[in-house]
Amino acid sequence: MISVDKKIINEEIQTFEAGFFMMFAVYYTLNIEYSEMACVTLEFIQRCFLSMNPDKPSKASKRKKSAMNQKVLTLLNRHGF
Repeated sequence: MISVDKKIINEEIQTFEAGFFMMFAVYYTLNIEYSEMACVTLEFIQRCFLSMNPDKPSKASKRKKSAMNQKVLTLLNRHGF
């Protein structure tokens, strides 16, 4: 199940993979920022595994100064991405 603003938008998700990709599609389609608690993890998955906007600014809060989270950048560099 995926919900946005406490409204269910999809109850028919059959697999983890489908839900995973749908979650990222919802973030981008509705232009939703990642939550502060999950932003580093979601940004890493977005850039490393999904190759979504690898060189563009983060979907995390706009108050950050760099385009990419430093923790994500360090991890990507260590693993040759």
